[in-house]
Amino acid sequence: MKLATVFSIGATLMLGALYGAPTSPVMLYSFPGQSAGAFPEASLVFNSSIGVLYGTTYAGGAAGLGTVFQLSPPQQSGAPWNKKELYAFSGPDGANPEGGLIVGANFVLYGTTDLGGAAGYGAVFQLTPPVPPSTTWTETVLYSFTGGNDGINPRASLTLNSITGVLYGTTYAGGPANYGTVFSLTPPVPPATAWTEQVLYSFSGGSDGAHPEAGLTLTSAGVLYGTSYSGGSAGWGTIFQLSPPTTGDTWTQRVLHSFTGGADGGSPAGGVILGQNSVLYGTASFGGDLSPNHCPINGVSSGCGVVFRLVPSGGPIATWTETVIHSFEGPPNDGSRPTQNLVAATNGTLYGTTFTGEYAKALCFPASYIGCGMVYQLTPPAAPGGAWNENILATFVDTNGGGPNGVVFGAGGALYGTTRVGGSAGGYGTIFQTIP
Repeated sequence: MKLATVFSIGATLMLGALYGAPTSPVMLYSFPGQSAGAFPEASLVFNSSIGVLYGTTYAGGAAGLGTVFQLSPPQQSGAPWNKKELYAFSGPDGANPEGGLIVGANFVLYGTTDLGGAAGYGAVFQLTPPVPPSTTWTETVLYSFTGGNDGINPRASLTLNSITGVLYGTTYAGGPANYGTVFSLTPPVPPATAWTEQVLYSFSGGSDGAHPEAGLTLTSAGVLYGTSYSGGSAGWGTIFQLSPPTTGDTWTQRVLHSFTGGADGGSPAGGVILGQNSVLYGTASFGGDLSPNHCPINGVSSGCGVVFRLVPSGGPIATWTETVIHSFEGPPNDGSRPTQNLVAATNGTLYGTTFTGEYAKALCFPASYIGCGMVYQLTPPAAPGGAWNENILATFVDTNGGGPNGVVFGAGGALYGTTRVGGSAGGYGTIFQTIP
């Protein structure tokens, strides 16, 4: 559940008083729980070919084990958006998806479930669109994790190599040391029908990192970049690079940065994105400004989290330098606990969410996590070395959502996302829109 693991479901159902906010998002759908789905934990994916959004809920559905849904825009302006359940998990086919979806060829959807599958340790699934006149999507389990060295609990979205069809992902636990893995899934070559899982790297829990929470970024050269939530030289997580083998089948892992939990940030729950000149951008959930009034937990300052960039320099074995481009201050004027991936516009502007913070009177979570989160924009400096400018685009106050899970660009440059809790139908989460 990423950072949401520190919150009990009972606590997330607390509904705050009705507070207004000057930057309220447009709520497109409020999950009612039960069979209709509850508690989305991942961002959406936009199918630009047909203009619809796809997502997952961690719970709800016929068996209460989560769903895959589609959200379609109205045919007439001002009418409600249409939410449709595409699939409900039952256990052996997967259970409790924490990650989002990716769209492959022919609009096939791929995703992971944290639990379920044949052995109960999670699964990778495929959802194939119906062939008319059928209206039923077809779910296929591509791989069920066994609970051993192959990994346990895949909690993040997958990454697809659109040329080879290979899927890449992470597991939070499992592997020889039980600190998580990076894996690939290779599609079968007929007449074979089974996908092949290969563990590319197993974390040791030491300086190499531990417990990856997020998915991966794949470059055109086949290099993978990712983060681990913990481990590293100071125990606050890492940014790592995984390079494909030149001979044999052994991938090479390299730690590009170990977080200290201080000014540089700590515990990245989101992954990294690739910008111009091979620069990486991402978020860390803790750290930053450790002033006493910045997001204290049990009276101890933990920092409110940061947005960072990682810049390579030098020869083929580059030296990477981490720089914080924004340190969150927390409520009442800023967000706290960024837990999801960023998205970037073509001009380099970054967009993201914080899980909590911004509006101090909004109550969505336990007292240590004030505020229900926000959507923000970070604009690059006009001149090299200048400061990035933060602009708050949307504020959540529980009745319109709480705990946003990142954003994705949709039609017309609008931003769309989900919130883990809140809304107008019992506090089971929302789908929202905001305009930059």
